[in-house]
Amino acid sequence: MPDKKRPYVCPFCFHEIDLGRIHYVCSDPLCTSKFLAMPGSRQFRSEFKPNEEIDLERTRYLHKDRNSPDAETTKHHIIRSSPDGRCEICGRRSKVRLCPECHNPISGSAEENGSLIFVVLGADGAGKSHYMAALIDTLAGKFSEEFGTEFVPATARTENRYEDVYRRPLFVENRTIDPTLPYEEDRGGHESLVYYLTFPTADGGRTYTVAFFDTSGYDMDARRGKIDPDLLAAIRNASGILLLVDPLQMPPVAEALGMEPDSEDAADTLTYIIELVRGRPLRSREKIDKPLAVALSKADLIMRDPREGERKDLFIGPESSLRVARVRGRADPVCLAEAGTEVEEYFRRNASQRFISAVSGFRKHEYFAVSALGSEPSGSGTIKDVKPFRAEDPFIWLFTACGGRI
Repeated sequence: MPDKKRPYVCPFCFHEIDLGRIHYVCSDPLCTSKFLAMPGSRQFRSEFKPNEEIDLERTRYLHKDRNSPDAETTKHHIIRSSPDGRCEICGRRSKVRLCPECHNPISGSAEENGSLIFVVLGADGAGKSHYMAALIDTLAGKFSEEFGTEFVPATARTENRYEDVYRRPLFVENRTIDPTLPYEEDRGGHESLVYYLTFPTADGGRTYTVAFFDTSGYDMDARRGKIDPDLLAAIRNASGILLLVDPLQMPPVAEALGMEPDSEDAADTLTYIIELVRGRPLRSREKIDKPLAVALSKADLIMRDPREGERKDLFIGPESSLRVARVRGRADPVCLAEAGTEVEEYFRRNASQRFISAVSGFRKHEYFAVSALGSEPSGSGTIKDVKPFRAEDPFIWLFTACGGRI
């Protein structure tokens, strides 16, 4: 577990930070004016908001200009050079901790449980944003009710972004979510969604900081041959990876459904991810330690009995283990493993051997089948009734594979 002498990965900016060298926020509002009057504070003064400090770190993190009206400012003095959070102005100690790189909050459970960062990857059209919406809604609702947990946003920014980008379009307006823009076009829109997940215990609760990072399929296209350094840091420092694979990326399945197969092979996407994660050639028989969950998205398209003349091995019928529910209130690894074995066999029959071999390059890996919507949207992009199917399964497996306790 992290301590003040070990690196901690910020779930917002993905930098490794030393918990012994973090920043704090002073609670006394008078310290700001006193600090700004000091000779050495010139770089923190704003001509647009003279009573507030320029937050240089957060301004830089959000790629804003410190000399513009858009620069991030704060009414509370930021303590940057105190190992114990003692304000150099008033002498009081603060308990409000900030990441020194992005000035997002560091939770009180950082030393005990660290942060668990899950990055959702996949080709264009794999359903990553819809899955994110369904997963977070499931964790806040059905999952929390089942396990007696609290699942709350870490910041107002996370709460507002999830509401505006994910929940309202899908669950209120019953329409599909707009495609995720490439990272270089919308950096602010790619900030991770960070939550505090608390499990009840006899001594008050065990809290984990859990972050979810959505990506654009454009950014995962190996043919581009480049990736933004900040996005690369998110992938390399993630606790676990969830790869969504569209059934249409398998030509036999696409043909059976009467649709055009996706032009991008799932093996190409995963091979590129492996290159990004390892950053160097793997030695013979060396495995990647980062857990990988491979989820067949849009499972509703193939979960039916085959019609006359259709290949049975292209569909998942009513006798499937995927229709067997987990034991309520338990991670139920046996249930997840049985369903995973079935989905793995489905991939072996219909995906390339190159893809199967790439998955095997991860020391810990498991297969899943999920549906974020429960049914195919209409031609106009509307969904009558959103019914996620097994959206929580990959999260439960990744969470426990990364050391979380359910």
